[in-house]
Amino acid sequence: MATNLLYLKVDQAPNQRPIYPYFDSSMKYVSLFFITVVGLACVRCDKTRNKSHDKYLYPQDPKLSKSNGDPIDSLTHFLPSEIKYGDSAIETRLDSFRLNWYSSQLYPSKEKILYNYYHGQSIYRFTWLRSFHEPVIITLSKEGDSVWLTVKKLDRQPDFIKTVYIAKFMKTDSVVQPDRHASLIKNDKMELTSTDWRNFEELLISCGYWKMTPYDIRKLGFDGSQWIIEASFEDKYWMVDRWSPKGCFKECGEYLIKLSGLQEDIY
Repeated sequence: MATNLLYLKVDQAPNQRPIYPYFDSSMKYVSLFFITVVGLACVRCDKTRNKSHDKYLYPQDPKLSKSNGDPIDSLTHFLPSEIKYGDSAIETRLDSFRLNWYSSQLYPSKEKILYNYYHGQSIYRFTWLRSFHEPVIITLSKEGDSVWLTVKKLDRQPDFIKTVYIAKFMKTDSVVQPDRHASLIKNDKMELTSTDWRNFEELLISCGYWKMTPYDIRKLGFDGSQWIIEASFEDKYWMVDRWSPKGCFKECGEYLIKLSGLQEDIY
């Protein structure tokens, strides 16, 4: 296959020396290189694919959160930098900027850290961060036969980075520390049915949620919104973060928005 991809066919006389002798001498190395790359890629894919056969290892790190999920402080990251299944560690590829940003919205929402301890119930949490609107967090929970939805909304987007004002005629800059304060203006809980839970899980399955990469660095934007869906179960945890998604993943978030009864601009 590598030869078909790389070799350039050139018209020449029967006894003429090949115009591109490089391919004759090194094609086997090029082929070996591609085989190795493909092999490594498959191994990495298998690790992600086979994570369902292993049990998620909750870190249970007391420096991150209490066993009930409460963060140790306001600077604790609410999302993981890696997800461990068995002997495999899958990087989420979330940088410090995003980890700080997302956490600054979840902390004033009085949310729990889901990836550090198992909380005795199955949870799906949808964190919806829009550029021009207040943060919204919708959590679908199940314990035994009970299913319920929690809907939260903040009154503002908390700041999470310093703001520097550069005065044109001043020798020093003015640095304003981030105002991380925000208040809940909505915190509602509603009872749902097992059918509601099952319908949402069917949407996730049709989307291939458990096989999706946690974060897609190829799709970025300035305005728009972040759609983050976490899943926390006794034996598994996963998270998927997408910017202004389309298709089935967007449908998953829209389903929770519909259940919540929120009348919001969706983008």
